[in-house]
Amino acid sequence: MRFTLKGRPIAKARPRFARIGRYMRAYDSQSKQKRSVILELKRALKAALNSSNREMAIEASKLASAEFFDVRLSFYFPCSISSTTAQRNAKLWGLQKCTTKPDLDNLEKFYLDCFNGVLFADDSLVVTLSSVKKYSKHPRVEVEIVPNEYALSDDVNGILEIFGPDDLTNFLRITWELYDLYGRDEEGDWVEDSVGIENVDEVRLARTAYILSALADMFSKPMVKINRRYPGFHKLAEKLAFSKAIEEKLGKVQNV
Repeated sequence: MRFTLKGRPIAKARPRFARIGRYMRAYDSQSKQKRSVILELKRALKAALNSSNREMAIEASKLASAEFFDVRLSFYFPCSISSTTAQRNAKLWGLQKCTTKPDLDNLEKFYLDCFNGVLFADDSLVVTLSSVKKYSKHPRVEVEIVPNEYALSDDVNGILEIFGPDDLTNFLRITWELYDLYGRDEEGDWVEDSVGIENVDEVRLARTAYILSALADMFSKPMVKINRRYPGFHKLAEKLAFSKAIEEKLGKVQNV
């Protein structure tokens, strides 16, 4: 879903302090600016929810039930008055990058604060954030926010929680060594070339036993745990359909 907030982009300012009696207290010097942005957001969200455009209304309603969010912010700044015509055109075409102050991180902080309680409960729910500064004749902030709906089944999550990324890296390294032990290419058999034909079977079988022992030692516990908690997971019809869909995608990529 997209929103446009008119006006020059605003950056989060440092907290201000005021003396109240014997104490110093921080206060938000941008409360009026935030209220204005929040009001504009609420109006835009309400208009989207009540829109006759069904697709827009559905997108807006999805925000209310989403767990996580992807946010992209585009900040548009006016060209400086001192810019020449050539410089202004270069900026508007994007040939010259926008280096106008303030910094991106301060811009992001201000608007994420404004989004809290309106577009999402808390900005900690934003799992992907990207932003860019550009020049334009019409200063504004363009907001694109979509639910992060990437979700896996409980079984998939459970298996991956048992077998971590480091486990997979080590497993692939060891199994690749086993595959390479029996791999032959156009140049021949590297094991045979290394030890001679009379010793090749002895060396290959001994190395195979060593690798299998290493695999059993390192991965028997997580594998047994996966099999005990999720028996026959790969055989389930739903998962097979999922596998076929992936195979089709991979086939399309390979055929490109």
